[in-house]
Amino acid sequence: MKNNYLKLKLSILFQTVFVTALTLLVGYILMEFVLDDASNEVVQILKSINVEEEMAIDWYWRVIGNNKEFFLIIVMVNLITKTKTL
Repeated sequence: MKNNYLKLKLSILFQTVFVTALTLLVGYILMEFVLDDASNEVVQILKSINVEEEMAIDWYWRVIGNNKEFFLIIVMVNLITKTKTL
């Protein structure tokens, strides 16, 4: 009986470590490739509506660039809720 309990504890531990590592990996990928690459598109959109490039870059960093963690949390929560409804 004690051996089965130990196996269960190790299984739960490994699952927790795996899910944590996977979450960190997805968060890193979203932060580096999605949010950082969005800066060029946002600046181009602002320039297309006649905003000067310097002002567009400044706006991007004030609104999005300095709040990347917030946007990452929003994306992760959105992904989690979409996954639960499938």
